[in-house]
Amino acid sequence: MAVTASLQWLCVVSFLWLVVAASSDELGTVGPDGAVLHMLNRFDYRMVDGLAWPLYLLPAAAALFGFAIFGRGRWSRVGFTVAGLAALAWSAWWMSSTILLWVPPAAYIALACALVWTPAANRWFGWRADDIDGGDSWSGRPPWSPPSAQPPR
Repeated sequence: MAVTASLQWLCVVSFLWLVVAASSDELGTVGPDGAVLHMLNRFDYRMVDGLAWPLYLLPAAAALFGFAIFGRGRWSRVGFTVAGLAALAWSAWWMSSTILLWVPPAAYIALACALVWTPAANRWFGWRADDIDGGDSWSGRPPWSPPSAQPPR
């Protein structure tokens, strides 16, 4: 869920930036073309001025940790949640003037972060409270096998 959304976001932002760069060379500087050119250049300048860093790094971190979750390490789930919380905090600051537009993506990010902490996710990850190393190891059985197929300790 988060990996797909993050990769789609990265593709859309990259495509939009390429379209802006390509179309700004074709527009005139007067009339309606000039107004569109001004908006496109403003977008390009804001991206170059630093807006591209969070627009690329936060989704890239979410995708990286989303793939790392399959390794079933506890750190991956914490990293995924931290990346989600950072994305929520930055987007709330960035969209503070239009908070209603912030609510749907924020709900999506919060849902994705909450899902990795549910009891069902704990069972899928195979974490047990009685693990000697603090619960960071795999239970020794594939997630598709029933609990009775777990090898004895």
